[in-house]
Amino acid sequence: MEVREKQSGKVILILCQVLIFLLVLLLVVWFLFLNKDDTEKNSNEDRVAVSDSTEDSDASGMEVSEADEDDESEALITGVNTTTSANIYNGGFLATDASVSTLFYRGDDHYLYRSDPDLCNEELLLQKTVNYINCVDGWLYLYNATDACVVRITTDGDNYEVLYQGTSHEVNVYGNWIYFCVDNDGIYRMEKDGSNVTKLASGSIWYLNVTDNGLYYEVSTDRSLRSCGLDGSDQKILLSEGVYETLAYGDSIYILCIWCQYTLSLSL
Repeated sequence: MEVREKQSGKVILILCQVLIFLLVLLLVVWFLFLNKDDTEKNSNEDRVAVSDSTEDSDASGMEVSEADEDDESEALITGVNTTTSANIYNGGFLATDASVSTLFYRGDDHYLYRSDPDLCNEELLLQKTVNYINCVDGWLYLYNATDACVVRITTDGDNYEVLYQGTSHEVNVYGNWIYFCVDNDGIYRMEKDGSNVTKLASGSIWYLNVTDNGLYYEVSTDRSLRSCGLDGSDQKILLSEGVYETLAYGDSIYILCIWCQYTLSLSL
């Protein structure tokens, strides 16, 4: 009897262990099944999110493309210059057309070249030392340092015209006018065909910034910062000394002085 009871007890123990093992196995399978559903659900949501994001990105890309086309059309119609005063008074060695499909630049030999944006198909346009390149409405306006004159040349290099004879710097095309500095003389402007040359301000002038609000410039003899209207009117001294560099950008003009660096509003 005792032997039978011991054997019966062992059988019951084994059955309990088997049942526990099966229960644990069932729980594991159930947990994996639930986790798989959650993973597939999250994956589907991620795919939907990525799809929506891609569609939004495509739509955004279309909007940007349309905006670029509008900007390009406006630049071509209104004759907006693709360079800036800051680029000009740093030498103006590079300009582009309104569509940014062609580069115009001073080469290593200081001559005027044109090329594709990837610098392929390079073509020599003018075998003269050039500075201050502006590109507006199919014309390049620049300074020919070899012959000391302000000139314009068509972007294909076929037509060349001298607009002003004299040592000059910082040639800026703005609206219907060309603004430039004559060495140790002052600021001048003329129409884009070289007519109606007018002196706007006197002095040894550098860092000429041409803006909608007028002209901002430095007189190097006394290191003063001055301004005037686009026609030379309303001349003001903004800072009487200590100015070394100026940059008009956005709604401010940035000034580097001997003692500090600060900004002024262009409405001054």
